[in-house]
Amino acid sequence: MASYLRIEPDHGSIEVGHINYSPLLQNSIEGTETMFLMMKNAFETLGNRRYEWKCNNLNSASKKAAIRLGFKFEGVFR
Repeated sequence: MASYLRIEPDHGSIEVGHINYSPLLQNSIEGTETMFLMMKNAFETLGNRRYEWKCNNLNSASKKAAIRLGFKFEGVFR
């Protein structure tokens, strides 16, 4: 499961979240393809310019997945 969150058409940004992949989908070609298709839809169909991924700073698995998918670390919310 993965969802679009905080959709802001005026700013051209969208966030992906509530990502919960089964162990069979984690670190798999299919899991990567799923995120690619969500990104493609967000940019090409919905017209966004920014695609955001936020996670708890202690969630190392989520941070590792985000980096593997090309996201860049921008800071920690307090």
